[in-house]
Amino acid sequence: MFKVSNQAKFAFRDKDNLTKDADLRQQLFQQILLRYAYLTNLPDLPFVLRKLCSTLVAYFSQPTSEWRLPVRGVLAAIFEHGSAEQSQHVTQYGTSDVAVLLPPMETITYQQLRGILWLSLSLVEDVPRSDPKSIEGYDGVIHLPARH
Repeated sequence: MFKVSNQAKFAFRDKDNLTKDADLRQQLFQQILLRYAYLTNLPDLPFVLRKLCSTLVAYFSQPTSEWRLPVRGVLAAIFEHGSAEQSQHVTQYGTSDVAVLLPPMETITYQQLRGILWLSLSLVEDVPRSDPKSIEGYDGVIHLPARH
């Protein structure tokens, strides 16, 4: 059986310099978030959405990520690209306060709700499996079970 050392695994990991370039990371993240929001508003794309959702959760789980509130960020992006009423509300009032997102929730569609629930499920399933150092400082944002 062929065995790859840990050192060899990490040698191939960062060939795109994302860990060194914060602007490039931010641009990539914004594009993934935009595509997720756009596709969430379309019917019948569950496989693609689940893959993008996993990518967003992986980004959130990275120690270099500055993204602290993933559910709020995705919800805001979904509403920005949702109905005209949702988009206008988010554009007019911004997203700095989570209470601003409550009125658009009155008109949330099945596809939008599904996208948020998938993200939430992925966060619950995948983040606790991450490296503990990558989730330090999230007390009060995500309630994680105690590790033994």
